[in-house]
This record gives sequence, structure tokens and C-alpha cells, in this order.
Amino acid sequence: MTKIYIIGIVAVIAQWLIVVFLATEKRRNSRLAIRYVMSDLTLLIVFAAILSTIWLVVMFFIKDDPSYGLIFIIGLPLGALLLYLPFSLFPVDLFARLIHGRPNMSCVDLPQSQTVSNNDLHIAHLSDLHLTNNVTLEADLPLDQVQEVVRSSLLWSKERADKLFLTGDITDKGSLLEWAQFLDLIASQGLPLEDGRIFLIPGNHDLSLVTQHAPGFALSRLAHDKQAYNFITKILMKCPPQWMMLTETGQVRVRSHLESVAEYLTCYGEHPPYNKTIPVGGRAVVEIGFPEELRESASHHENLLWPSKRNHMCYEFLRMAYPMVMLDDDKYLIISLNSCEDAPESLLNSGFGRLGRKQIECFETLTKDAGSRCVIVLLHHHVGIPPEILAAMKKKHRRVEIRALALRDAYKFAKILGTLNKCVVFHGHKHIGYRAKLGNTIVISGPSVTYGDEFGGSNCGIYAINSDGNVNVLEDSPFSGISYSIPNDHLRLS
Repeated sequence: MTKIYIIGIVAVIAQWLIVVFLATEKRRNSRLAIRYVMSDLTLLIVFAAILSTIWLVVMFFIKDDPSYGLIFIIGLPLGALLLYLPFSLFPVDLFARLIHGRPNMSCVDLPQSQTVSNNDLHIAHLSDLHLTNNVTLEADLPLDQVQEVVRSSLLWSKERADKLFLTGDITDKGSLLEWAQFLDLIASQGLPLEDGRIFLIPGNHDLSLVTQHAPGFALSRLAHDKQAYNFITKILMKCPPQWMMLTETGQVRVRSHLESVAEYLTCYGEHPPYNKTIPVGGRAVVEIGFPEELRESASHHENLLWPSKRNHMCYEFLRMAYPMVMLDDDKYLIISLNSCEDAPESLLNSGFGRLGRKQIECFETLTKDAGSRCVIVLLHHHVGIPPEILAAMKKKHRRVEIRALALRDAYKFAKILGTLNKCVVFHGHKHIGYRAKLGNTIVISGPSVTYGDEFGGSNCGIYAINSDGNVNVLEDSPFSGISYSIPNDHLRLS
């Protein structure tokens, strides 16, 4: 009997230790810790811990066989995990990943060059700016500090590169104010978006970040759609005219299409979708409601690709718009991808990425038509993890996290990349700078401009790419960001 009670007490204590770990270890400040506690997984574990504590007390009053209570105490957290993991933590296509395996890639040393050839494409790679209108979510960095490091990095980059690649998380919460701040900032540096020197894609902070618990998928879809609306109206409506989206009838200019539906976007801003609660089977269900004005406006564009009666959400347009061709000449084909296609359900899975079947198939079609040109790809989430990075993150107790937050359908995308002879991929997301190889494809991971590199490297870099797909490192920036400090066992990942 005594052993049963001891096991029960240990099990309850272990559950509460897990709760404390989830709430504090993964977060950088108390404000985010509270929000993290309200995410779905932690909420289930907290609920299980509370019930287990109650059952532990009840066990002392069970005279016949208290082991039933012990089974309940141990089974509750296991049940919470089994309920949640298949739907949120693990990718939907987990079994396919197990069959195909993870993308096989390893870190490489790209050649350093001081000579500049006018025939090469000179690229500045900047990622994860996290421009905020108050303080950043992840480290409470104030607005003025963030603006200063971003401004300095842009100024340094534009003097050394023909084009600037910004691979997502440009804003911190995807708000209209943050996008307006970004546009003002690049304009002040002589880099207006319309000029075509800046190539940018959205990240999860721009499109799919959940900052607090919101029960009901409709609420997260509304938040996702609002961020998509902000990105469309602030960025894509001002994008260079050569940005093209692939449709069944051929390539269509993104900006021209959006200008043709400007009236609908104006109506959306004045009469946005809303959440409504309806009774279903004795319980309340949250659904998305559409104002009559918005429905009427959508009906005026039935002859266009978007909006229509079936597709009038803003995130549905982004699904149609990507992959997006940003440059198409006789030497290079630059393609941008949206790896934030899914609306998240909680903070925990708002960091996941997915390209989706349609986007991957369209990307494959574009690359097959690339001919002898060098294909350059921009996306936010990392395609795979080199073993060197996994080993380094294991020392930081973050190995599971960096694996979990990769692309859900990375193996499908990597399979196509492995067939390309001349391809360079730029991405961000994890605030780690490294260069790797996947087949013949070069993969360049950018650190965060604002936070820096988790391993103490510079916060951005300049690259030269020739039409044969060869990449040289011209220069790493002198900046290191303002959040990550260089550890004593400094590890530089090249």
C-alpha cells in the first residue's frame, strides 16, 4: 500500500514539474510564459495535473484497492498527450515522413571571395527583422533598438548588394502599424518596394502567429486572415510589377490583379469577417460570419481568380499567389514560397510551416521549365536540419524544438530540390546562420537581423551567385544583433 501512495505522490509531483518546465524553460519572459501556459498542450497537462492531485487525495480514502486511483493519475497525462500529439505536435503526414526520411543535408564551407564580378548576382540575405510597434514578443526588445539595428543592417547591405532577400518574420505580429513602419524604414534608406531591389516573403510572425489561447478554429482562422489582409494591402499591392503568380491560364501580375479588386479589399477593411456563435447539438460553436456588404462586393468579381463566392478569404488569395516568380531572365529564376499556408490552432503549432501539395506541384512545374538557368528560392521555414546543427542544439536542450518547427512537408520539397543541378535556397526562421548542401542544392540559413545568431555569428551576409549556381561568401556583416550573447564555448557554424 505504501508503495502505491509513494508512486502516486511522485507521479503528481512529476506532472507539476513538467508544467513549470513548459511554462518557464521555453519562454524568455513572464508575459510570454502566461500565454504559453494558455496554449492547448500545456492547458491539457495543467488540467491533468489538477485532476491527478485531486485523485491523490481521494486515494487515501479508498480502503479496498487504491491502485485504481494510481492508474487514473498516471493515465491522465498520458491521455492528454495521446489526445494532442497526433493532431498538433506531429505533422499530419508523419507516417509519410517516416517512410521517406528526413532531408539528408550537411554543413559546408562556401568559398570566401574578395573579388566582385559584374556578371554575378550580389545578394544581401536578411531575415527575421521582427519590427514591432512596442516591444518584441520574444525578448521584450524596445522599438527604438529594433529600428536602429534594422536600419544599420539595411544601410550596410544596400551598399554591397544588388538585391536584398528578406526571408520572413519582417514584423513581430503582422499588424498594419508594423508593416507601415517597415515601408517607411526601407523608403528612408532609398529602397522603396516598387524599385525591385527588395525581395521579401512572409514568415510565421507575419502571417500565422498565435499570441494567446483562442478556443475554436474559427478564431485562429480570422486572425490568420487579418494578417493576410495586412500583408496583401501593405506589401503585395505595392510590389514590383514583375512579381508573377502561376495560374491555370498562365502567369498573372500580382499587383495588377490586386489593383483590379481594390474595391473588394477596401470593403474588407470596412466590413471584415467576424466570429459568430451558433448553437449546435446543445453546445455553442464559433463560426466565421461574412457581412452582406462583403458578399455583395465579392459577387462583382466572379469572372476573376479571386475573390469569388467560394474563395473570398484573404489567406485563400495567398494560397493562389504562391509560388511567386520574382525574377525571370536568361540567367536566373527567383521563386518565393509561402511556408505559412495553414491557419494555426495554438501558440505551439503557430511555428510550424507547410507549403501544401498545390504549391509544391507548381514549384516543380516552374523548375522543370527553368532550363539552364540558376533557380533561387526564398522561403521562411527550414527545409531540413544538418547533423552539425542538431548536435549543437542538443547542447542547448533545443533539439526537439528545431526539428519540430521545420516544414511539415519538407521531405516532399527536398525530394524536388535533390533533382536540381543549379539551385540556391535562402531561409530564416530559427535565428541560426549556417550554409549546407542538400544534393546539389545550396541551402543558406539566415540568422535574425534583430536578435542575432544563436551561436554568436553576424546577423546577415553578402553572397555572390553566378549563373552556374556557384555561391561565394563576399562578406559577413559587422553586426551581431542585440539579444543573443556570444557563449564562452563559441561555436561558429559555416
